[in-house]
Amino acid sequence: MIFDDKQNMNSALDTGRPWIYVDSALAVSKPLAWMVLLAGTLAMLGYMLGVPIFYRPIEGGAATHPLTCVFLIVYGVCILLDKEQHSTRQLGLGLLTLSVLLCLMVIVEKFTDTNITNVITPFSSNVIRERDAGLDNSMGMNTALLMLFVGLSVLAQYTDRYKRSQLFALCALFMPLLGLFGYIFELTDFYGHMSLLTATMSFMLCFSLLCKTAHTGVVRAVLSPYIGGIIARVQLLAVTLFVAAIVYFFINTITATNGDAAGLLFTSLYWMALGVIGLSALAIEKVDEARRMDR
Repeated sequence: MIFDDKQNMNSALDTGRPWIYVDSALAVSKPLAWMVLLAGTLAMLGYMLGVPIFYRPIEGGAATHPLTCVFLIVYGVCILLDKEQHSTRQLGLGLLTLSVLLCLMVIVEKFTDTNITNVITPFSSNVIRERDAGLDNSMGMNTALLMLFVGLSVLAQYTDRYKRSQLFALCALFMPLLGLFGYIFELTDFYGHMSLLTATMSFMLCFSLLCKTAHTGVVRAVLSPYIGGIIARVQLLAVTLFVAAIVYFFINTITATNGDAAGLLFTSLYWMALGVIGLSALAIEKVDEARRMDR
């Protein structure tokens, strides 16, 4: 089967406790990828059939650019492909290499103020027509970097470098989270040209990638049924609630004129905290694993 994941679902190195969270994370990776694939396809159909709501969920707001739709579709397919089969592995590697190169082209385009990707953009006439009408339909730098990191993350999985894949996925995850944060608190500088659809589907895409590598690295440590994972999950919940409450209070009561700066500050602190939690969970899990093996 092309869409057959042969990855070992039992990630535990011992049989002391069931690794329920790890197995659950591995199980939800595919459904999340299917949702991203279907959303990207639906957005592309929106351009084809002339139904803007499919790619512009907020009327008059930012749209999901056709190239972004292509990336969502390609990455969704590559996650679902069985990379253990030679033919599908080569297909996935080819698609991912082209996608990463295309992302780099978009980034170069932003720096040089050129339009080199227009010739390969699907439905480019629709995009130009909407821009002429004053509507927002562009692939911003944040989306280009996001798709680049996602492409590198999937590519790392195809070369069996799972910990590196997690690092790229976490770097990518910051951008849709920042975009969603902006939509929630109405901070337009946080999402720029990134549509709500792009932010939501990209968040799910990054989460799917992290779930797919739950058998190793930081994700495995956080989801561990032992003391390290338990501490990490409690810390994650506490940090999430605390930072969300502080940001909400700060933006709505302390400063109305400098809300963007306040949001950026607290978002940075949030990710610093998550980094510390992940690394500490990894260290504790390694020590605890050595203790269990010595029994």
